[in-house]
Amino acid sequence: MTSHTMKEKTNTAARLVKNSAWLFFSEILSKLTALGTQIIAARYLGDEGFGVFGFAFIATGIVLDFIDNGLKVFLTRAISREPELMGDYLRNIFALKWILTFFSVLVFSAGLILIPLDSETLKVVSIVGIALVINGYAEMYLGVFRAFEKMLLVSKLMVFQRALFFVLGLLVLLTGSHVMEFSEAFLLTSIICFFVTRKQMSKPAQGLRRKFDWVLIWKILKDSMPICGVVFFSYIYFCIDSVLLFLMVGKAGTGWYFAAFKIIESLALLLASVRGALFPILSRICSHDGGRFERLWKEAARYLLIVGLPISAGTAVLSPQLIDILYGADYEITGLVLQVMAIPFFLLVINEFIAYLLLSADKTSKVLKIVRTGALINIVLNILIIPQWGLIGAAISAGLTELLLFVLFFRAINKYYEETSFLSLVWRPALAAVGMAWVIVQMSWAIIPSVLLGISVYFLILILLQTFNEYDFLVLRCVFNRTSDENLVAKLPEVSLPLSIVIVSYKSLQHITECLNSIQANLGQSEYEIIVVDNASGDGTVESLRQSFPKVHLIANDQNLGFSKANNQAIKISRGEYILLLNNDTEVLQGSLENMMNIMAKSPQIGLLGCRLLNPDQSLQESFGDKAGFVQEFFRKFLWNKIYKSNSKFKFLLNWTHSEEKEVGWVRGACMLFQRNAIADVGLMDENYFMYFEDMDIGLSLRKRGWEVRFTPEASIIHHQGVSQSKAPHLKAMAYRKSQLYYYKKNYGQVGLRGLKAYLFLKFLSNAVVSFVYRRNESEEVVRFRREERELIRTYQ
Repeated sequence: MTSHTMKEKTNTAARLVKNSAWLFFSEILSKLTALGTQIIAARYLGDEGFGVFGFAFIATGIVLDFIDNGLKVFLTRAISREPELMGDYLRNIFALKWILTFFSVLVFSAGLILIPLDSETLKVVSIVGIALVINGYAEMYLGVFRAFEKMLLVSKLMVFQRALFFVLGLLVLLTGSHVMEFSEAFLLTSIICFFVTRKQMSKPAQGLRRKFDWVLIWKILKDSMPICGVVFFSYIYFCIDSVLLFLMVGKAGTGWYFAAFKIIESLALLLASVRGALFPILSRICSHDGGRFERLWKEAARYLLIVGLPISAGTAVLSPQLIDILYGADYEITGLVLQVMAIPFFLLVINEFIAYLLLSADKTSKVLKIVRTGALINIVLNILIIPQWGLIGAAISAGLTELLLFVLFFRAINKYYEETSFLSLVWRPALAAVGMAWVIVQMSWAIIPSVLLGISVYFLILILLQTFNEYDFLVLRCVFNRTSDENLVAKLPEVSLPLSIVIVSYKSLQHITECLNSIQANLGQSEYEIIVVDNASGDGTVESLRQSFPKVHLIANDQNLGFSKANNQAIKISRGEYILLLNNDTEVLQGSLENMMNIMAKSPQIGLLGCRLLNPDQSLQESFGDKAGFVQEFFRKFLWNKIYKSNSKFKFLLNWTHSEEKEVGWVRGACMLFQRNAIADVGLMDENYFMYFEDMDIGLSLRKRGWEVRFTPEASIIHHQGVSQSKAPHLKAMAYRKSQLYYYKKNYGQVGLRGLKAYLFLKFLSNAVVSFVYRRNESEEVVRFRREERELIRTYQ
């Protein structure tokens, strides 16, 4: 795995979140504006007038929107892969759209003749249909902007369209006009927005005047029709219930149902911003690196579940209050409809995302089969259930359809890519969402306090369940340009040996002698180099090593530079393909280094490999960790260190967790084997760490760049645990605290630093209470150290 590949992966992740952020915030603003327009319309037009507008919008969309959306999806995918052909694709897609729109209008007109509609409804349907045709041409331009990842421009245009309709629609309604005039305001908005959007394409649009390429048009038609089919059947299973309700229940019932539907649609389109930003990136990735494609799908699905599940739970429990506030007492039944719709909302979000994911990977035929099945099932369910249960029956039919689609889509994604356990993705946010809903129901507050309470409870439970990892936080910080690469650039010499072994020595002549002897006994005549950096031991270490180990490359510092800086001195002159950092108080067991190098050779994606660390009596030490956080700090420092030493069950657990090879967050710094390319990619060790936390930091840096950090039980090293610092426990503790404060500030910013300070304050307070209760007397030296430690924490910035 090359440095270029690692950088490209990180850039892709940051670009994904950046694109999603622009679309997400614009969708929030634009959809809230659009929802506000619909709410005002529902109140002013009444249930029957609003039902007519909803029917017109859905009915015309089924016939006309699938062409526009299908061609837009094809255009985005094609241009994102071949941007130099943008003019050709756009010109010929416009020609194809003219032809398809003509025939669609003919079919739609024939349908209107067959369906008995009153004159007002017929006029509204016609006006809305013309507006959607014009919107379709504007959507083609937006598809081009998305392909070039101009999400800020897309965001501005979307907000402009929603805001303009809100203003024009409100003016029309305030003058006492009815549904037909409201529809005309929608048409005027479409015309204005088309010209505004087209103006953004003024320079590229010059190529539209050239002749059409009928061969390319035929290719576009052939390639885009499956996508158009996907959009068509998706639109049916998502919207057909409103049309059937209009025909079977009437205008008022459709208005009540459409009011709930618009809320669900608005929420779904908010989360679709992630899907929209992913689509052009995934279209390129799928043809180059399937592994990254799969990892990105899992991460995006996890994020969508984290956001989607609380929306489902929160909307379900707050629906009656929400409908009463938004629509008024006339729409009381809409609250129950919204409750039924909200429960499967998270499935809708996942289904839409998987569909677009498969489309971007050219699995269009599979998606078409699934959505066609969903559309047919939904129509059958609605016809059977609506006559018996009315609006609630339509909502139940929609939920059952989403459940069926989820089963089919998830089976498809697992078939084409690495199998994913849905339970592992969903259990934490599902548990948090249930807890949130329970608290909201028990408290029974007003809606705004309930929402704030629910958000707080939800994220608190997620944090307690350790849902988030450092990568989530770091990507977000990268998006807002708040991260800086603290690690030094690694300019390494050319590789000329298989292995370089780096040892930092400080006042431990006996142990480093044993360490060097164990290495020579282990590796024998193999090609390797040993670089020892002595941090001004002053105990004869330098002289003894020069005499006893003349082949060792020795660097003698005149002062103690700390662990990271001393290691960097050696890494800069190392020549090995693999670089092993060993503590001076370790002993290498037979076969361990060879096993570790073999594992690295077989898995070039591993940037750092650690092994089992043993005490001199062969009992196991904690050799790796998952991640650094407040919950982990508590478990490691209190439960693990305090209890495990005297509890055989914890010793059993330690052995069990170290029994198999696995990907981890970090490995202990006593033995770390690096890929040379990984160090060249992430940089040298951060020299702001004098000692402690440098192993966590380098592990996090590697994972942030896409390298794996792994632990293997196939190698073991005896570690004598900190002999260099054992004579100065208070200095050791202060060094630990300084490194801890710096780690949180570097990787989590001021928010993380303040959180750590709050945690440490509570820890000190609990220790003081325990000391007071049990009347523990501490020496003057300990009291002075505690005072200095608290002052360090208080003043650290």
